[in-house]
Amino acid sequence: MSEIILPKDELIDRLNTKFIIDNNGCWNFTGVILDGYGYLTFKNKMYRVHRLSAYIYLDNPMDSDLFVLHKCDNRRCFNPAHLFLGTHSDNMKDSVAKGTHKESRKTHCKSGHEFNYKNTSITNLGKRRCLVCARIYDAKRRPSVKK
Repeated sequence: MSEIILPKDELIDRLNTKFIIDNNGCWNFTGVILDGYGYLTFKNKMYRVHRLSAYIYLDNPMDSDLFVLHKCDNRRCFNPAHLFLGTHSDNMKDSVAKGTHKESRKTHCKSGHEFNYKNTSITNLGKRRCLVCARIYDAKRRPSVKK
């Protein structure tokens, strides 16, 4: 599979006409917005603007497996100073830490135990794990010892 190469100068020219800088320094895209993200159509293909910015300014290949994450937590922003690269796991952990992950709004596990700092751990994938439920599950799996 060959690397996707787009002309950076043309992309910069297109992007320079479609943003407003806000008080936080975010470069807010003023073009097409879907699910909160800015999209730019280039040669009959739609690209997320923050991914284009990472391609142009952070030298991240367009077909990279890395995620482009926002420090500012503003999906419309494509300021390279507000972006960083990470794995899927990094993305999940970042969204949980910021409270923007849909699961992070849940206050209790499936069994009704409250998520708090004493009975909650975070998995490698950034998911919360109820330690009460984990102990119950582990106890059921362990063979009982007869004396």
